[in-house]
Amino acid sequence: EQFSIVLLSNNKPILPDVPIDYVVGKDPEGNVFFQSGHKVGLMSACGKSIIPAEYGSIRYLSKGFYVASQGVYPSNYGIIGIDGAVVLQFEYSAIAPFNGSIQPVERRDHGYFDDDLDYEKEDVKVEEIVNPDFWYISKLDKSKTSWNAPIYFGLISPYGKVLLDAKNEAIQQNTFSFLLK
Repeated sequence: EQFSIVLLSNNKPILPDVPIDYVVGKDPEGNVFFQSGHKVGLMSACGKSIIPAEYGSIRYLSKGFYVASQGVYPSNYGIIGIDGAVVLQFEYSAIAPFNGSIQPVERRDHGYFDDDLDYEKEDVKVEEIVNPDFWYISKLDKSKTSWNAPIYFGLISPYGKVLLDAKNEAIQQNTFSFLLK
C-alpha cells in the first residue's frame, strides 16, 4: 500500500509538486527539506520544489545559501544557492560552523550519522558555536592514504565566500585576528 505526502501550511493541506518519500525538516525560512529516492531536496512551504532531490544531504547555512553533499559519507561538500547554483565547489571534506578554534584530534574513525541524519565528524574538535559568522572548511591531503591523510582548514563567510583557503593545520580566533598554523 502506498501513501501520498501532504504538507500542512497555515492549517491547509498542500500537495507537493514532486514526489517525496518523507519530510526531513525545515529551515529557518520555512522551506522544507525532503527526501526522494535516497536524495535530499528543498521545497517551499507551499509545496513547490526549489532545489531538486539531487544531494546526499542539505543543511541551512544562511538566508538563501545551503551546505550540500554530493552523496553519503565519504562525500564532497560545497555550497549551493536557493536557485540551485553552485556557490562553492564540491571539494571539501567538511563545512561546519566555526567555534573560534579548529584543530585536528586523533582520528579514530571516519565518522557516523546521528539520529537526525546529520554527519558527525570525529576527526576534528567541534565545540559550542561561538561565531556563526564564520564556517570552517576542511580538505584532506589526497596525496596521502585516507587513514593518515592530514586535514587542512580554512574559513568561509555564511554566503560561501572563501576568506581563508583550506591550507592551515589549525585556526584560532583572537579578539581582532586569527592565528594560523
